Amino acid sequence: MEHLHVAIALIRRDGRWLVQQRREGGHLAGRWEFPGGKVEAGECVEAALHREVAEEVGIAVVVLQTLAPIDHDYVDRRVTLHPFVCAAIGEAAGREAQRLRWVALEELARLETPEANRALITTLAVDGGW
Repeated sequence: MEHLHVAIALIRRDGRWLVQQRREGGHLAGRWEFPGGKVEAGECVEAALHREVAEEVGIAVVVLQTLAPIDHDYVDRRVTLHPFVCAAIGEAAGREAQRLRWVALEELARLETPEANRALITTLAVDGGW
């Protein structure tokens, strides 16, 4: 089974969290997720975080806190999420034609998200005083 390491940016501004909608035609299409992406071979997780956020939403981030990794098994792959609570530098825009939204925690819990992200949302609800 393929094992992917994924850097995740939990970006909060004015009490809302930045999410993006996965593009049609791909794995988990249409679901809402936090910006981030796969860690490439030879790349450290934090470098992947900065690269992916810049590529996807066109901003830089400042890491405020590193959270514990989360493992999740899908039918066809295993993912380890490496979440970072971040502050944004600049205005986010969907650079890969994906929709973006800033949502309150209550709305975040109601969005259709990848299963692996549910644990992140729970962590924000419990510890989310950032």
